[in-house]
Order: sequence, then structure tokens, then C-alpha cells
Amino acid sequence: MSDLTNLFPNGLWRMAGSEETFEYTVRAASARGRVGVRFIPGGNVRIRLEPTGDIGQTVIDKWRKELPRCVGYRQPGDCNQPRFSTVVPAGDHANGILALMFGLLGQEKLKSFTFNPDMTEPALTNNAMAA
Repeated sequence: MSDLTNLFPNGLWRMAGSEETFEYTVRAASARGRVGVRFIPGGNVRIRLEPTGDIGQTVIDKWRKELPRCVGYRQPGDCNQPRFSTVVPAGDHANGILALMFGLLGQEKLKSFTFNPDMTEPALTNNAMAA
């Protein structure tokens, strides 16, 4: 596996977010980027896919098709943030979004893909305490 630590200025498993709260739990990472989840009061989560600067425009364009604005995803450049993100209720739908994003990061294809070893259930959003 490649050294992913150098790709992220705050550390591999630390995600600041647009408000610099560091309330995101990074669930998975690869050479393409990483996915974080932030729990929001009221049972919702913000799911954030943060690409690395190393991926090309072709990959970003593919991700734009998979995570379009028309269904509620913020895009890189919105609010001067380099990420895709959405807010949804925690649970099965959010877990499905995580699965999709893990696939975009190369879960089944890239050797650099890794889950956060400090998390017992990185693919689930059902329980804020499990994060």
C-alpha cells in the first residue's frame, strides 16, 4: 500500500470540514481521496468525499455523474470547498451512499484503499456512538 499520509495536510484520519470543526470521522481512504461522516443533530449525517489533488479531471467528471447536484450533492468548488458532500438521515440510505463512495475510491480495485483501522463499523451510520 502506498503512503497515504502525505496526501492529507491534517493527517490521514483527520478531516477538518468547511467549518474546521474536525467533527468528521474518516471512514476510508485511497490514493484517490477519502470519505468522512459528520453526525448532525436530529439524526442526519453529512457525508463528504474529498478527492486528492493527484486525481485527474476524468475521475472528477465521473464522480460528478455519480454524485450529481440534481439529487443534492455539493460539488468541488461550491463554497470554495474541494469536496463532494450531501446531508441525509443516518441509516440504510446513508450506508448505501458510503458504499457508493467506497467504490469510487477504488475499494475493489486499488491496493491503496483502506478502511480506518480505529473504527469497528466504518460502513455504517446507524449509531453515532459507533463512530
